[in-house]
Amino acid sequence: METNVHHFADINSCFSSNYVKIIDAKPVFIDEEKYKNDLFSHLINDSPYFFRKDELQQIRKALDFAFAAHKGQYRKVSKEPYIVHPVEVAKITIKELQLRTTSAIAALLHDVVEDTEYSVEDIRNFFGEKVANIVEGLTKIQNIYDSKLNPQAEMFKNMLLTIPQDMRVIFIKLADRLHNMRTMEGMPASTQLIKSGENLFVYAPFAGKLGLYLVKKELEDLSFKYSHPEKYNFLVQKISETDFSRCLMIEDFVSPLRGALESKKIKHTIISVEKSLYSVWEKMEKESLSFEDVFDYKAVRIIIDPQSLETEREECFSVYSIISSIYSVRKGSMWDFVKNPKENGFEGLLLDFMTPCGQWLEVQILTQRMHEIAERGYSDTKKPNEKESERDKWIRNIVQRLQESDSNAFDLLDNFRLNVYSDVIYVFTPKGQIIKLPKNSTILDFAFQIHTDIGLHCAGGKVNHKMVPVNHVLNSTDQVDIISSESVSPRSEWQNFVVSPLAKGKLKKYFIKIRKQDIESGALLFQKWMREWKIDVTPEVMTFLIRQFNVENDDDFLIHIANNKISAKVLEKVLFQEENQNVFKYFVTRFFPKLRRKTYEKHEVTQKLTLNPKEPVLIDENIPHTKATCCNPLPGDDATAFKNHYGMLIVHRTDCQNSILLRATNGKQVYAVKWKLHKNNASLARVLLKGIDRIGMTKDITNLISDELKVNIRSIHLTADEGIFDGTIDLYVLNLDDLNVLISKLKKINGVKEVFRTEIPAIK
Repeated sequence: METNVHHFADINSCFSSNYVKIIDAKPVFIDEEKYKNDLFSHLINDSPYFFRKDELQQIRKALDFAFAAHKGQYRKVSKEPYIVHPVEVAKITIKELQLRTTSAIAALLHDVVEDTEYSVEDIRNFFGEKVANIVEGLTKIQNIYDSKLNPQAEMFKNMLLTIPQDMRVIFIKLADRLHNMRTMEGMPASTQLIKSGENLFVYAPFAGKLGLYLVKKELEDLSFKYSHPEKYNFLVQKISETDFSRCLMIEDFVSPLRGALESKKIKHTIISVEKSLYSVWEKMEKESLSFEDVFDYKAVRIIIDPQSLETEREECFSVYSIISSIYSVRKGSMWDFVKNPKENGFEGLLLDFMTPCGQWLEVQILTQRMHEIAERGYSDTKKPNEKESERDKWIRNIVQRLQESDSNAFDLLDNFRLNVYSDVIYVFTPKGQIIKLPKNSTILDFAFQIHTDIGLHCAGGKVNHKMVPVNHVLNSTDQVDIISSESVSPRSEWQNFVVSPLAKGKLKKYFIKIRKQDIESGALLFQKWMREWKIDVTPEVMTFLIRQFNVENDDDFLIHIANNKISAKVLEKVLFQEENQNVFKYFVTRFFPKLRRKTYEKHEVTQKLTLNPKEPVLIDENIPHTKATCCNPLPGDDATAFKNHYGMLIVHRTDCQNSILLRATNGKQVYAVKWKLHKNNASLARVLLKGIDRIGMTKDITNLISDELKVNIRSIHLTADEGIFDGTIDLYVLNLDDLNVLISKLKKINGVKEVFRTEIPAIK
C-alpha cells in the first residue's frame, strides 16, 4: 500500500505568475488573498471529516495568522514561502493522521513561536488554552538553551516529556518530520544522514508503536533513500522488475478464496499490503537473503464485516478454516493478535500459506474495525464506551515511566527505545495468570515484573517445573515460578542480560544507591589515611592517583578503596616510593609538557583538520582516521564519519546501529564520507559460506583466496554435518570492490552454494 505524497508546488506553485513577481531576486506577492484562498482549499480538500462552519472559520483564522507571522520567510532549499510548510504539516495532520480541528490549528501555528516575534501568550489569546498548550509543547521540544547538553538527545527528551500533557504534540511533530523528509532533496549530505538517523532511531519506531503504519513506512523509506541511495535504487528496480509476477501470484492465490468466501456468504474485501523498502533491506542484511528469498514483501489482507464485536475472533477463524481447506499453512506461522493485540493496537490473524506456484505468502485476516485501526493508528478522539486498547496501555506505561524517571537524556531515550522496539512473549505464573514481557526476557525480567523485592533477591526459578538459572531466556507459553532468597543480592552482570525496561530501571536504581554508599565509605577511609600520612588532598594529587590506578574519575577511585581493590598498603607504596617510574613520568609530563608533544602529535594534527559539514570528508590514507570495530567499514561502503572529543575521525558503515545512534544524538559531529581508494592499508572483512561438502573443499577455497587472489586470511572456521558445510572466513581486503570480486569467484567453486559478507562481532 502506498502513501500519497503531496507536493504543494504541483498544485499551486508559489512562483506562478498568478501570485508573485521577482523583485531584487526575491518573490513578492501580487495576489495575496487568492494565494491564501488556494492554500486553504488545498488544506481542507479530501478531508476524511466534515468540518462545521465554525471549525472552518477557526482553521482559516489560524491560516491567516500563520501567513502574516511567516511573511517574508522562505524555505532554505526550495525558496518557496515558509507558509507552505505549516500548511502541508496541517494537511498531513488532517488527512493522513485523521486528527481534528484543534490539531489542524496547532499544526498551522507550530513554528510561529519558534520562528517569529509572537509568544505562547499571543496564541492563547487568539486561539485558546488547548491550542496554546500544544504549540508550547512543540516549541519546548526545539528549545535547548544549555550549551553543555547534547541538543539532539535533549530534544528527544523534551518530546517524550510532552506525552503526559497532550499526545497531539507528538502527532504534529511526526507530521512536521514527515514533511521535512519529503522535501529533503537538495539538503547537504550530512543533514540528510543526521535526519535519517533520527528517524530510524526514534520517529519511525514511535510512529509504528502508535499504529501509524503508513507514516512509519514512509519515514523508513525516505531515510533509507537518503542514507543508502544505491541500495534504495537497487530495491526499487528489483520491485519494479518482479511486481507483475508477484501480482499474478497473488491473484492466482486469491481467486479461489473469493468464490469460497462468497459461497459462505461472508462479506469481504481483499487487498494487498507492502512492507517498507527499509524493512525488506534490513531483513536481507540480517538473514543474508537475496531479494527473491524475501517472500513476505507483499501480503494479502482479507477484511471481513462481522455480525458483532463479540463474534470477531470466531469469524476470523472461520475465514482461516476456509483458507486452510484450500492451501497448506506453514507450521508455527500463526499469530493470534485478535486475542492478544500488539502494543500499537494492531489486531488480526496472521499466517503463511503455500501458493500454487510454491512460494509462501503472508495472509492477514482482519475485520473492518481492525483494518481501520491498522490504517489510522492512534486517534485524538475516542469513541463512547471504547475500551482501553493495548496501544493506550502502552502509552500509559510510557507516561508512568517518564514521570517516575530522573534519568538524563541519553538514559531516558535508551529506556524509551527498549519500550518501542521490543516484541513480546506471553508467559504464565503458577496460578495461570498471563504476564506479558519483551522478547528474550529472562527469569530475572519475570521476577521484577512480579515485584521489585522478588527481582532483587531472585536466586533462580522453575520453568515448566524444571530448575533454571536467573539468566534463562523464556519463551511464550512457559509457566514460570520464581525462587527467591534474602541472602541473594544483585550482581553487576545481571544488567548485561535483562532486557525489560522495568528490570533495567530497577537494577540501575539499585546500583546507583550502592555506588553512592561505596563512594561515601571510600571517601571516609581515604581521608583517614591521608590525614595519617599528613598529605593534603589537592587536585594535582587526585589527578596523579586517577592516572596511576587507571580509573575514570575520583568516584571510581573511592569505590576501589571501599571494595578493597586499593588497600592502604598499596596506596602508601605508590605515594612514597621515590623510584616509582610512573610517579617520575607523571611529574615530568606535568611540569615539562614539551616532552610529551610527540605522544599527542597525531591528535593535534587531527584537531587542525578543517571540515565542512556540508561537504563529504574525503577519506584516504593521509587523513588521520580509524575504522569502527563494530562494523569494520571498507573503502567503497556507504559510510559516515564522526569526530570524537579528541578530534579523531571514526568511520562507521551507515547501516551500523551505532552509526544510527550517533547520527541521532551527535549530529554536530557527523560528516558524510567519500572514499579515496586505499592502495596499502587493508581492512578486515568476514564472509559466510554454505554449500555441499566434498574432499578438497577447504583446499580449493584457501587456494583461491591466498594463491590466486593474493588475499591474506586472518582466520577460517568451516564445519560440516551430514554432507553440508558452513562457516566463516576473516580476511584482509583493500576495498569493497575487491571483496565483491572475491565473493563472486568463491561462488564459482564447485559445491559452494551461498557466499555473503557478514558482520564481525565487536570485542567487548
